[in-house]
Amino acid sequence: MSDDIDIKLKRWLLLLTNVIGSRAAGSQQDKQALLVMKNHFEKLGLETTIENFIFWAYVPRTWSLSVDNETIPCLPCVCSKSTDVSPVRGSVVDVGYGSLDELTDVKGKVILARIGRVHESFKAEAAVKKGAIGMLLFSEDDPDGIYTGRVTYPIGPLPSVCISKNDGLLISSLSKRRSAKAEITIGADTKRSVGRNLIAKLPGQATLTDESIMVTAHRDSRRFSPGANDNGSGCAVMMEMARLMVDKQRKRSIVFFSTDAEEYGCQGSSRFVQRHYPYLTRSCVGALNFDSVGQGKPHLVGRDREGALSSVLNKYCEIAGKKMGETIGHRDHPGGSDCDSFARTGINASWIRCWPSSSFNTTTDSFEKLDYDVMSRICKLGELILDRLASSSGKI
Repeated sequence: MSDDIDIKLKRWLLLLTNVIGSRAAGSQQDKQALLVMKNHFEKLGLETTIENFIFWAYVPRTWSLSVDNETIPCLPCVCSKSTDVSPVRGSVVDVGYGSLDELTDVKGKVILARIGRVHESFKAEAAVKKGAIGMLLFSEDDPDGIYTGRVTYPIGPLPSVCISKNDGLLISSLSKRRSAKAEITIGADTKRSVGRNLIAKLPGQATLTDESIMVTAHRDSRRFSPGANDNGSGCAVMMEMARLMVDKQRKRSIVFFSTDAEEYGCQGSSRFVQRHYPYLTRSCVGALNFDSVGQGKPHLVGRDREGALSSVLNKYCEIAGKKMGETIGHRDHPGGSDCDSFARTGINASWIRCWPSSSFNTTTDSFEKLDYDVMSRICKLGELILDRLASSSGKI
């Protein structure tokens, strides 16, 4: 059975990442992935619905970075501010991870920050308040690719680009030995675009059919990233979980929710929760979010930024892990995901994610780097959690 799941997961990931490719929200590739998932759910006999919403897509046209007149390969952060008429020029200052206590002496300068500890959108917001004029970002986890960052939707507070680990460490060294001068150019547009949420319902079979359990996984990826781990892995796991659950007895309905525009600050899940607020607060007993589950070991994510996630639902996840001999870790994470949209309304929500992940949100987040044994175990974990939640009655 595990080998069968493993093969199916590989097929889904090959299709999503190698055939369809990067799935920026609102793009044709994003729409292709939606149709693939819709077709899969309908073949299983699930009722499917597509709900459209409007959001502002970020479309970069030109971008460049030079340090001491040397061209450095870079990518613009999603939602980065444009430089308009003239480039941003300033001395580079290494601010570590860009936490508040590290943002000293940044006025009129371009900050160089590592990914982690503080989300890049918060780094940018804090830095511009202290007078910074630009931001360079790099990940120390991926030696080969370039991280694809995101600042505040719909437009961040300052021009921001991402560079490779090697270039980041080199610029850091230069900035500490002498004054390194950076020049950033970004030309980009914001475009009114259509996002598409896909909802697939597996109805309950008894008296609790009006009660539901949500399973969420965002379908879109960041521009320039193949999006295998983030979040082709979650999509593949969700599709396999639907297959595993379709013939099981259940009292509650299970709703598989493929969200769009998560990489723009969870726009798809936020719109869904707003639209269905009365039903969700009355009938949704819990929301399980699978985001970036293709590398590392399973963890339950802590989300102090949006309010704590459900300790009750987390307990169900831990019990299922013990049943299959899987230790589920706990970890706080500065980034957001679709669980936040549910948690804000008081709905029980949990986020299952795997760590460590070397290629998360990078240009090398590819099919070949995923651990399919880990993903098979995540499928089994999800099946056990859903089996218990869907077959029980009363409050969780």
